[in-house]
Amino acid sequence: MEGATTQPNDCVRSREFMTPSSRIATNTTLSQAFESWVASTPDALAFKHGNLALSYVEFDGAANRLAHAILDAGAVPGECVALLARAPVHQAVAQIATLKAGLVCVPLDPSLPPHRLERVAADCGATLTLIDQE
Repeated sequence: MEGATTQPNDCVRSREFMTPSSRIATNTTLSQAFESWVASTPDALAFKHGNLALSYVEFDGAANRLAHAILDAGAVPGECVALLARAPVHQAVAQIATLKAGLVCVPLDPSLPPHRLERVAADCGATLTLIDQE
């Protein structure tokens, strides 16, 4: 990442963003990779927006709680879940939670009119819609 700031005119494709020790096996799911990262860096900063800062272990805990709540609400792995969230932390946690639950997350743009949001959710076959309270 250092090269991105010291050599800004270089092509992004030529940069190494991950060191060999931080790479994961190609047969690892994204949620497994995230959990591995949490285990190796639990207290590192995972999310920051405004005054809100979450460590990886805090972020993972929130995602796990939401994943269980989604499954308890009747969602079945493999189904689509629509996500209507304005708060960036809710978007990020919900996306990881849906992956952990084995679901497909379909983010919706909160600036769209209600009829368009309903259409997108219906078109993707969402069986549940997650909505934040902000």
